[in-house]
Amino acid sequence: MSQWTEGETTRLLSSAELPGLYLLRSRFLSKAENVVYLLLKAAFPRHEIFARVRLADVLQVKIGPQGMERLRAFRKIANQHVGFVVCDRDMTIIAIVDSKEPEQVQNPRDQKLEIIKQRCLQAAQVKYLCVYPPTLPRYRELREQILGPAADLVSTSELPLAPSRAVGAWIKKRSAAVRRRTRRCRASRARCLPGSASRRSAC
Repeated sequence: MSQWTEGETTRLLSSAELPGLYLLRSRFLSKAENVVYLLLKAAFPRHEIFARVRLADVLQVKIGPQGMERLRAFRKIANQHVGFVVCDRDMTIIAIVDSKEPEQVQNPRDQKLEIIKQRCLQAAQVKYLCVYPPTLPRYRELREQILGPAADLVSTSELPLAPSRAVGAWIKKRSAAVRRRTRRCRASRARCLPGSASRRSAC
């Protein structure tokens, strides 16, 4: 990787001093990401959950490739992120979880980057799941998907009695919004059908 020259470093320092150049984000996680985080905390009370982690902090280029080959391998993971990392108390990575909505539109470049990320995680043989709000799995189902059927043998005292209220409330609100959008789409298509009295005015 290239090193900053003294002149470039000086310009960076001077630009960082401009008042109002940086603002604090209103939220660290979006509302959808926060719901997935709460779900993971409910499913894995004895694990550590980390959000928005660089892929380069999860994967490393194996020993062997050198020169440009190694650089190309690193570039594939350098600027990518994963939604959540599930670790045990020893900080061993157990699983990677991403949260995306099915209707989320991605441009061709983002789609290619997503494929590259999934292939890199597959090559590293790490468990990878992608959950889709609002159709989130139950926390016991999520636990079994990641830890396997043996997770059912864990003492029930380890698991919360019920998922977080915030998770359930968000899912209910999101599901209602999806149903309303579906009804509007159907009504719009019905108005534009041949023979419809309101076709001319609606379309």
